[in-house]
Amino acid sequence: MPAPNYISLCPLSSLPRRFGKRFELEEGIEVALFQVEGNIYVVDNVCPHQKFPLLYEGEVEESAVICPMHGWKFDLATGECLSGGKARLKTYKVVIKNGEVLIEKPEPEKPKWME
Repeated sequence: MPAPNYISLCPLSSLPRRFGKRFELEEGIEVALFQVEGNIYVVDNVCPHQKFPLLYEGEVEESAVICPMHGWKFDLATGECLSGGKARLKTYKVVIKNGEVLIEKPEPEKPKWME
């Protein structure tokens, strides 16, 4: 099995403490990065409920984010929906190396309508 390919998002020192930060990766993938009580979480920025790319603007409660559009609440560590429905957020493995926040490079995914 090949070693994971990691990509740099930003310097650790540039992370906001109370809010998320949005990043656009290759292939149009958007992720939201959150720093909560010293832990770094990266999840899809697009809410699975109605596909709004605004999770980075959501209110953070403990280790969860609340979508600012319709109030669905997601666990940042697992992606599990805690209130609102059964949809799940994709989470990304985070590594801190030499003061940089890295995530495992996501594989491009086919949209559901193409399957």
